[in-house]
Amino acid sequence: MSRTSFQDLKQRLNMAEMAGRYVTLRRQGKEMVGPCPICRAGDDRFWVRKDGQSGGCRKCGFAGDMFDLMAKVEAISLGEAAERLSLGIGYSDVTPIAPTKIVKSSIPEWKSLEWQSRAKRLVAAGKQALNAPGGVRCQDYIYGRSLSFETSDAMQFGYSPGLFDPVDKSKRPALLIPWIDGVGTVFAIKYRYIDDLAESDKGRRFRQHLGSDPILFGLNTVTGRNRSLIAVEGEVNAATIYQATHRDKCDVVSIGSKRNQAALDALDLFITRQKYARVLVWLDEHEDTIAAGESLKHHRPKLMKSPYGLDANDVARDLGCRELVKLMASRFDSLAL
Repeated sequence: MSRTSFQDLKQRLNMAEMAGRYVTLRRQGKEMVGPCPICRAGDDRFWVRKDGQSGGCRKCGFAGDMFDLMAKVEAISLGEAAERLSLGIGYSDVTPIAPTKIVKSSIPEWKSLEWQSRAKRLVAAGKQALNAPGGVRCQDYIYGRSLSFETSDAMQFGYSPGLFDPVDKSKRPALLIPWIDGVGTVFAIKYRYIDDLAESDKGRRFRQHLGSDPILFGLNTVTGRNRSLIAVEGEVNAATIYQATHRDKCDVVSIGSKRNQAALDALDLFITRQKYARVLVWLDEHEDTIAAGESLKHHRPKLMKSPYGLDANDVARDLGCRELVKLMASRFDSLAL
């Protein structure tokens, strides 16, 4: 199939319609969401963009278009996937393709020695690339977010200068964000693209390494029990608060995404184990903060509302870290900031 025919076919088809042959999708905001056809995770981990041209999974890390999805689920080549779709598979007048039976291991992939070895090499390479002369672009991005070198190093941020984007088959620069616990175990690697496309299209902003299981970010910076805890949505927000509070005042973690119910469940257990006396929850949207607070209600968390729609990093960049601390202290009055 020629490149022109391939593009014409892609424009004519809709990924949500094709994915609906494998799983049931429903509308959520501007996306269609449902269980992942690949890893079968959750009921909203898989998403398809509003334009119906691409999607991904927040659990297994899949990202791509309808051809990539069919190739992955059916264990066939991209060429064969394109050929099948060109013959009409995906439309109502064609017998649906039976999903490939997926045997899901009870042991998360990140727990394997092979995955850990590969992940730690990626983290080390990312840090080396960030500190190399070619890492200036990512350094500028980090500093533009009002984050210091010390904070970046504490979070073990790295740089991927040419991360593959499966949507348009291009390579784009990205910030490497490892999710690491206190003993050095890597259980997720996420990437945040830092080019102009990422700024203009939020759906093209993030990717994660296959096999990642993003539960709680920032565990490697947690210092002890009987302290205060601030839980936020994004990793950059967590890094910003970590920096603003100088770490000696409280611990901070990120759940990564407002839709990450597994992270909220883990956060519940984490608060109990660490015996946090005071908890503040601050997600980007206040209704999400309220929902998270409800799931953690037996910990009696304080809830923070984003001022004028600004998240923690926005506040730090616009008003400064000192004002960010004052803002949190005004709501979290039992936190000695």
